[in-house]
Amino acid sequence: MSTPFHVLIIDDSGKDALLVERTLRKEWPGLLADRVETGEALREALEKQGWDCVLCDMVIPGFSADEALDSIRKVASDLPFIIVSGVVHIEDVVSLLKKGAHDFVRKDDLARLIPTINKALEEVKNQKRQYQTELKLRESEERYRLLIEQSPFSILILGLDGRIQQVNAAYQKLWGLDDHELETLLRKYNIFEDPELIKSGVVQLAEKVLEGEYVSLPSFEYDTSSVWKQFGIPDVTPKKSWVNCRAYPVNAADGSILSAILVLEDVTSQVKNEQALTESETNFRAFTNQSVEGISAADLDGNYTFVNPAFCNMVGWSEQELLQMTVFDVKAPGQDHSSFEKTKSENEGTPFEVRLARKDGSEFLAEITGKTLSIRGRQSVLRTVRDITERKNAEEELRQYAHIVSSSDDMLALLDNNFVYLAANDAYLEAFEKHRDELLGHTVADIFGSEFFNETIKPNADRCLEGQNVRFQNWFEFPGTGRRYMDVSYSAYRGDDSRIKGFVVSARNISELLIIEEKLRESEEKFSRAFHSHSTPMQILNLETGERLEINQR
Repeated sequence: MSTPFHVLIIDDSGKDALLVERTLRKEWPGLLADRVETGEALREALEKQGWDCVLCDMVIPGFSADEALDSIRKVASDLPFIIVSGVVHIEDVVSLLKKGAHDFVRKDDLARLIPTINKALEEVKNQKRQYQTELKLRESEERYRLLIEQSPFSILILGLDGRIQQVNAAYQKLWGLDDHELETLLRKYNIFEDPELIKSGVVQLAEKVLEGEYVSLPSFEYDTSSVWKQFGIPDVTPKKSWVNCRAYPVNAADGSILSAILVLEDVTSQVKNEQALTESETNFRAFTNQSVEGISAADLDGNYTFVNPAFCNMVGWSEQELLQMTVFDVKAPGQDHSSFEKTKSENEGTPFEVRLARKDGSEFLAEITGKTLSIRGRQSVLRTVRDITERKNAEEELRQYAHIVSSSDDMLALLDNNFVYLAANDAYLEAFEKHRDELLGHTVADIFGSEFFNETIKPNADRCLEGQNVRFQNWFEFPGTGRRYMDVSYSAYRGDDSRIKGFVVSARNISELLIIEEKLRESEEKFSRAFHSHSTPMQILNLETGERLEINQR
């Protein structure tokens, strides 16, 4: 079912509007039309719904076609606006057409109305299509500009005559050119006259590209010292760089070649690293042979190409045996082989743990770090292997100890020589209603206040830092648990050199014990008073020995 055609008629004559509607229904039987004759009614109609076309009389009492066009263009700049009127002044019509009206039809010539509307609709459609095309073209040009300008590779665009049409910021940075020097280069430089590029083969490459081929060139060294002088920019600091070059043609729509794009990748660091790696192979072997860590190299399929003595001792196979094996042969049964593949990609340089099998069948836990390198032109995976069995056992003991400490109801903390908190268990944090980061790094005075610290804590802590084991009891006020009577002990914390680096605090809540002791003393005092004040003579005997322990004075 077709969409109804919506027409807004601006006319003070209902009769004329009806004639217009009848004419339009010949083309659009499902026509929906509305008539307005004031500015306010027009604004309401524009807000109510969208319209496909506006037909406006030139002469409307209290309103004008000029005002109507202004109101419509504020909300719908491309809505077809056609003047349909009787007697008019031609200059008024021309003025409206210049302001954006699409056409003019006389009321006594309504046979032209439908073709005129269709023509206006087609114009609007074409304008929208042209706008979208231009917008896409601008977006495409902007993407192309950003692609060139923001590329990390050096890019230059060559004309058919060998002159540079455009370069990006990476090219300018690669060769150390300021804006003035770059401007000179663009005016004077010609790739076909560059002796360095002729020698390296880039000129021959460019010629092939300008003939329509896509080509690449192995890395070569480019020396600018003589080139810049030849082309009139002698003040630039000479520079040598190793680069890779790839080039491809830019074709017009008809297939003709417009230009060539050359992409230069600075591989100076890579080349120098490879050269240094080759030159230091002897030193590398000497180092690895003396290393206590297992070191191995394998090709991308996992075949061992190098193993050091430490690795041989670790797994129990000889060097000759391992060089006939793969990295998968030394993995314990059931281990995932994907770790080697990850070493070559996303996990390169990241340590991972895996169980390895020795020649005698025993297993051990190893930490492996791998990195992909180019060794003598071949991609290899260099791996360091550590036997971490003892470390894991120690870590497990440490976790158990940490669990014991964190689970203790006693308040435990570690402080340095300056009374700064280094560690604390959960009970300590809960007592002070502190998160760990709110306590650690702060001093005791920050937490307890300077007065209490100086009067109660510091004298005892100073004795501990002198090497004494200190124990005392006192009342403490805690934000999280309130007032508590604490049994506190300080013990020195010593480093590997046996020097005192701080002290450990252990505090136990003995408030209930204190209360019980006080109640016991009160009970004993009451009994003693009652015993000695009783009118009947009484004595207390030891039931086992018969010894008289106490007698009243009666």
